[in-house]
Parts: sequence; structure tokens; C-alpha cells
Amino acid sequence: MYGESNDYMMGFWETLRHRFQGQHTLANLVFALFWGMLAICITVLATRFFKRLMRRVLIRARMPLNIVALAGNGVTVLGVIFCASIILSLLGVPTSAVITSLSLATAGIVLAFQDVLKNFIAGIYLLVERPFTIGDRVKVRDAEGSVEEVDIRTTALKTDAGVIILVPNNIIFTEIVTNRSASGIGHASLTLTNVTGTPDEVGAKARNVIQNLDTLVALPAPQTKIVGLQDGAAEMQIEFWYRGLHSPAPEAIAALGEQFPGAKITSSQ
Repeated sequence: MYGESNDYMMGFWETLRHRFQGQHTLANLVFALFWGMLAICITVLATRFFKRLMRRVLIRARMPLNIVALAGNGVTVLGVIFCASIILSLLGVPTSAVITSLSLATAGIVLAFQDVLKNFIAGIYLLVERPFTIGDRVKVRDAEGSVEEVDIRTTALKTDAGVIILVPNNIIFTEIVTNRSASGIGHASLTLTNVTGTPDEVGAKARNVIQNLDTLVALPAPQTKIVGLQDGAAEMQIEFWYRGLHSPAPEAIAALGEQFPGAKITSSQ
């Protein structure tokens, strides 16, 4: 009888111990989730605070807005990494494992997003080196327009037609960039098709029209060239240079349309 009672008590305490251990594990998980949520909230608040603080400091230091945006993005990335490390530690992941995981994740991201990282690094260079600023008129390959924004991945150019062109920063970093605003002189090229008349006549008429533009520079002088001739109709290219950020190409197209009524005029800026 005593032996049966003793076995019963031992079974009872064994069952209670297992239940207690389960509750203890569950309690640890609940506490880990609680502290994890608290860490997320604190990280969000701290990130917002430091971003605002850094923004005020950089604006007072008269830093470009792109640098301010870049600094804010850096604070956000650091906050995410810090918060993820805390959560993994709360879940019982060893510190060495957390560091190893972050290293492997970083290596994987680098391999998977090589092009994105190239543009990111090139964007940092553009923001720090500042080969051009917001509002400058630049030309990269066939894209030309005013710089609207320099992001960490792309640079936005606004053409004269109001079209936004997103140029990857890596292209700007490796290609030849022409900054029209550095010298204050811009370039325009027009193509006229279905032009009738002798090459000398149509060339002289076109140059006279261009020379009446208000913002035209004296040197270099406007240039005309016949690039094609078919059925008595010529295709002519006109190049001219102007001063200022605003291209007079629309005014030139309107004036040339009056001189050459049957011609089709396009801009190749």
C-alpha cells in the first residue's frame, strides 16, 4: 500500500514537473514576444527621433537635400539591423549565431543584388561628390534634362517635354556626363524632313530663323547640314547653342514651321 502510494506521488510530481516545464517554456516565449514587440516599438520611435534630429542638423548645416535623405535611409537600415539582432537574442539565438546569420545574409544580398548595390554605391558617390546639383541640366547618353532628384538607386531627369527619365546611378557613374548648367550653355538639335529648295537656300533660311532667338549664343554659330535627299525633298539637321536652362527649341520649331510649311520638324534633344 505504501509502495503504491509512493509510486502515485512520484508520478504526480513527475507529471507536475513536466507541466511546469512546458509552462515555463511557454512563459519564456510569451516574454520573448513581449520584449520583441517592445523592442520594435522603441526602435521605430528612436529611428524617427534620430532621423528628425539628423534632418534638422543637416539642414542647419546647409547640406543638400539628397544628403539628408541618404542619412535618413542609413538610420532606418541601422535601426532594422539593431532591432533584428535584439529579437533573435531574445528568442535564444546565440550572439555568435546572430553575427554569422547577419554575415551570411549580407553576403547573399550582395550576390543577389549586385546591380542594385552598384547603383547604391554610385548614388552615394554622386551625393557626396556632387558633379551636379538639383536643377542642373545634364546629358547622359541619349537622356537630357533637368535634374529633379538624385535617389540612392536612380537619378530623375525632366525633359523639356515634361517626361521624367530615371537613369541608373551606375550609368551616370561610368558614362560621360555633360553638365550644361556648369557653363550656362545648352545645346539643341532639330531635324527637318520634307524640305524643298536648294541646300544653300534652305540652310540660309533656317540659320536666319535660329539667329532671331533671344537666348542664342554668338559662338558657336548655328549649323545646318543636309543629311538626305529624296524626290526633290531634303532632310536637314540644325544645331544651335543657347544660354540658360530653358531650351528655346519649341520657339525654334514654331518659327521654322512658318518658314517651311510642308516640313516635319522634330527635336532630338
